[in-house]
Amino acid sequence: MKKITFYTTNLIILTLSLNAFGSNITTLAQFKLYAKNSARCSNSVKMEDGIEELKYALNKNAIDETTYNWGVENGFFQILNRKTTVIAVCPWNTSQDN
Repeated sequence: MKKITFYTTNLIILTLSLNAFGSNITTLAQFKLYAKNSARCSNSVKMEDGIEELKYALNKNAIDETTYNWGVENGFFQILNRKTTVIAVCPWNTSQDN
């Protein structure tokens, strides 16, 4: 019985540690949800700048490669806060692309 309690205690501690120090990577599903709610965006960013923002987020581990590729293919980039956490996803202005 003590062994089970010991493992349970370790599991709880491990879970708390992962939650406290876990990754801030925004999943593709979260990224798409942000993209659907992009009313806060100004739509003045060019495609090149949007891609640079995606590259920055990828390098900072705020997004993964799947999310990066989806953003490039669909014309969306993220807005990060000071902790490099995605707080919004915006479309870039396709009318300025040349």
